[in-house]
Amino acid sequence: MSAENQGTTRTQSPEESTARLALQLVVEVSEHEVAAEDHVERSTRNAVADVIDDEVHRGAESVDHPQPVSHTVQRGRGQVVRQLLHGSFRVDAAPSPLDHVQVGVGGEHVETYSATTALQDPHYIQARPSLIAQVRKADLVLCSGAQLEIGWLPMLLSKANNPRVLPGKDGFLEASSLVRRLDVPDSVDRAQGDMHPQGNPHIQMNPHNIARVAQALGERLALLDPDNASGYRENTAEFQGRWQAAIAAWEERARPLAGTRVVCHHKSWVYLEDWLGLEEVATLEPVPGIPPTAAHLSGLLSELGTDGSGADVIIRSPFQSPKPSEWLHERTGIPAVMLPLTVGGSDQAKDLFSLFDDILERLLAARSGVPQ
Repeated sequence: MSAENQGTTRTQSPEESTARLALQLVVEVSEHEVAAEDHVERSTRNAVADVIDDEVHRGAESVDHPQPVSHTVQRGRGQVVRQLLHGSFRVDAAPSPLDHVQVGVGGEHVETYSATTALQDPHYIQARPSLIAQVRKADLVLCSGAQLEIGWLPMLLSKANNPRVLPGKDGFLEASSLVRRLDVPDSVDRAQGDMHPQGNPHIQMNPHNIARVAQALGERLALLDPDNASGYRENTAEFQGRWQAAIAAWEERARPLAGTRVVCHHKSWVYLEDWLGLEEVATLEPVPGIPPTAAHLSGLLSELGTDGSGADVIIRSPFQSPKPSEWLHERTGIPAVMLPLTVGGSDQAKDLFSLFDDILERLLAARSGVPQ
């Protein structure tokens, strides 16, 4: 960007940003708009650092060290509003699987906005003015919690000045508090990397957790919007009926996957592993949140063997670089597969039901040696 453009700032109004997102337009952002966004991002990062006290620890020389997704995703492109329904009750979600639960439970009575897309790492989202405007208008904020959004959600809540949706209020619902959290550490040390003291936050990878969140969400919507309470209860019951039938079919289909040994890029899949009986034998990251290093990958190659006898599948998310997975696959022959971590993470994962359909299809194909 030129020095001239760096000196120019023009902040879009919340109305402009919301209109563009709600209509899901694919637009080009001008250089002046990019300069304004960069200025806001720098200010937000400095404020978050003061408030959060450097909660996210990053570092180490890496084989491929991508920048935070907000910098690598092309600005102004992509679907940001996951679902937008006409209605008067506003629900804002922090990672995108949750907004699809809201659509199933809230139906025509809710307007849903997601703060993230399926191709973004939810750890690293910028607290932009357009997001602040959405939180300011929300009746309910639904987040994963367990500090998944600690780098940006506290800033949104603080700047939005909406007391209805603060933690502890009925307008704030933390999904991970509703389920059994896995990987809760006995102690937290910076040497352990980007650890979550309250446990692993990626709860959406076990469909039984989705059912618990949907039930609690239906009850919360009925409390906050009593005029439509009967509709929320009917929608919840209908969703749960279809969801439980789908779980039974998935578990039958997934029986051959029990005992599959997996190497994961990041510890995003512990709930999927717990549900399906997968065995995690290694991670591509040397410690959570630290990108794969040459030394660590070389160690994995020695550990897993050049014949690939040490693992069955290598797994990564769509927003993670494929290079470490491909490097290990080329030297071991272990199949490498990208699994969608949420709705929209693949072309096939169009809703919650097809999300798990696609995950199982990809895992079964990789287990059978079908090229991905």
